[in-house]
Formats: sequence, structure tokens, C-alpha cells
Amino acid sequence: MEFERKPCLAFVVRRDVPCVLLICLVIAVQWSQVRGGDLIEALSSSKRAERIFAEQELIRRGELDSLNGPVTDAATRQALLRIRRAIQIDRAHRALQAKEPRDEVGGTSSETRPFTVADCVRISAQATLGTTLTPDVPQLIRVRVRLDVAPNVRPLSVLIRDADLVLSCDGMISPPFSPDGKRELTCDESFSEFTVNFVAPESGRPLQGTLKGRIQLRAAAGEETVPFHLNRPVFESQYVGGTEARLISVRIDEFGLETRLKIADPPGVVWESYQIEGLHRNMTFKPADGDEIPASEMTVSASENGTHTVTCRFPEVRKLDAEDQLLARLSAVVSVIELSFEVNDISVGIRE
Repeated sequence: MEFERKPCLAFVVRRDVPCVLLICLVIAVQWSQVRGGDLIEALSSSKRAERIFAEQELIRRGELDSLNGPVTDAATRQALLRIRRAIQIDRAHRALQAKEPRDEVGGTSSETRPFTVADCVRISAQATLGTTLTPDVPQLIRVRVRLDVAPNVRPLSVLIRDADLVLSCDGMISPPFSPDGKRELTCDESFSEFTVNFVAPESGRPLQGTLKGRIQLRAAAGEETVPFHLNRPVFESQYVGGTEARLISVRIDEFGLETRLKIADPPGVVWESYQIEGLHRNMTFKPADGDEIPASEMTVSASENGTHTVTCRFPEVRKLDAEDQLLARLSAVVSVIELSFEVNDISVGIRE
């Protein structure tokens, strides 16, 4: 495919600049001036160099809307799928690297708390001093920690080891009350909260503290809701970034509708079955006319070779119409983030 040549930047040829590099730079500038429709058309070009440049330029532009439209050529459809997935992965990584997490919404307290930002997470904390009930039980400082993630990122679970957290109050170290404590908590849609108890200093009532440490956050980014048509002769596959999902079974019995999806999640993360349930808990049935119905029961098989099966039950559904769909939320990227942080100037209140 030949493009209309447009005026581009003028280059001064220097003897110490390789000609190949100069030619590539000129081609890149010319391609940057080509319209999106022409780039898509070039994906089916007989010239390999034009196909490669067109695919790379569409990925660089990152415009998902420009990839929509009818395409009859199979090679072009495959190229557009690769481009779309590459853009989704790039956007997800950008969200995970964002330094502007959302403000607090909901949770246990609406008060403004000291906070810090680590990667895509806003970490805030508040502390209260407990009362001493018996002489043989130390007085504790209860620290409530909250994580708020950036938009387009969903926290899945947080792993806390008490020994990895240190509270210093007025220059004195307060060790964790349960140094061997370890727990993994399921997160809400946009935030997570957890509590750690520390042994209060014996000398005087602490007024301010600093919390330092590290925790591990498992998060999904670049999520999109995709449809699976349930009443068609050929089951379809859907792709979002590094995730591939295929509808493999649809049946209605005396217990209602049962659907099964085979899902290959983004590579690089090891899953336990209970963790995968948190990743795929948003499955709904969408009738042609009417509101979405959430799955009343969902089971996830153990991960095998990076894939697992998600089975959903909808007892309310007793028959299928032509346009009924299963809606699934898939993630472009799943990441395990090691968060190191320090929250200063935490006022230590008194528990009422």
C-alpha cells in the first residue's frame, strides 16, 4: 500500500550518522502523519515493513476507539486483536504506576488521616491507645491502616506480616503485639483496611507515632466487562490484555442456568483457588430485556498450567432468549506489588 507523501522534518545528513538510522527516522515521521484508517488498511499490506510499522504505530497511539469497525480480512482481525491487547496492557501498567491514588471513599472513618503514597496506593493510618485491663497484659496501641488504590486498579488481597511493621512513638520503638502474626485479607472494590496492635511504651502516654514497614498487595488493573452470548451455536472467546476467556458450557437443568468459562489469566502470578475467586467474583447474567442478575453460586477450579474453570449458577434463569449474555469482568494485568512505606505524624488518640 502506498501512502501520499507529506512534507516532513528536514534532516541534515552527517557522515557520522548511519544511513539506515536516518532512513528509519524519516519513515517514522512519515508514518506519524498517517490517518488511523490508513494504518488499519496497511495491516493487510503485501509489504512486511508496512505491516510492522502500522502495528507499532497503532500501539503507540493507544487509541482503542480507532480499532473498531467491520474487518473481513482474517490477518487484519488478528493484528487488531494483538494491538488492542497490547494497548490494554500498556494502560494497565500505567495505572499500576500512577502516583495519584483516589481519595478515601467509604470505610470506617471519614476523618482526615496522615498518609503517604507508595506506587499506586495511598496508605493512611490512625492510632488509638487502649486501656490496661490487668497488670500482666501490656497496654496496646491499635493502628488502623487503610489502602486506597488508583483509578482503574482493583485491589484483590493484601498480605500482612506483623513483624514487617514498626511503630515508633515519640522516639521509642513499639514492637508488634503478635510478631508471628500473618494474614491475607480480601479487599473491597477500591480499598482495604486492616488493624495491627503494638505494645505501648511504658514511660508516659504516647502522643504521636510513625508507622514504617512493608506489605504485599495483589491487584488487578485495566479491567473491562465483556459479553458472552449464551444462545449461539458456536461458543466465543474474549480477550482483555493478558487474559483470555472462552465459554465452554451452557446448560439449564432443574437448578437453573449453569455456565462455565475457561480462563487463562495474565502470566507471572501464582494463584491459589481461593485467590482466584476474588479475581472473578463479578459474573452476571444479562437478559435481552431486564436488569443484570448476579451469580448466586460460583466455583473456581484449581489453576492448572495457568488456566482454570469458573462455574456460575443462576437459579432464576429457566430459559434462554436469543440475545441473553453472560457478563464477565476480565483484567488486562494482575500484579503482586511489594509496598514499602512510612506514615508520619500519626496522632495517638485514647480509646473511649
